Amino acid sequence: MVVAAALTQLLGIVFLWAVYSRIPDINGWLFWEVVFIYATIFMSEGFASLFFDGTWRLSGLVNRGDFDTFLLTVRSFFACFNRPFILHSIPTDSAQ
Repeated sequence: MVVAAALTQLLGIVFLWAVYSRIPDINGWLFWEVVFIYATIFMSEGFASLFFDGTWRLSGLVNRGDFDTFLLTVRSFFACFNRPFILHSIPTDSAQ
């Protein structure tokens, strides 16, 4: 998953480079300005995925009755990081 995400970002920059190698500026926007905006968008998406991706699984936890167990179980600080980590926000059948 991480390799696919990195490849997607790299291909986006390669696409921008291919366009800007033929056209030096598009309506006053230079290549590095567009790359900066592109990077800003994907950094904000990355932070949102990192902190809010687990909300897709919340309804499944409630429906199966696992949310109460999750809330009432005493856990150490490090056990909280042992939970599965999803790197995308599209729910799958296994996450519901």
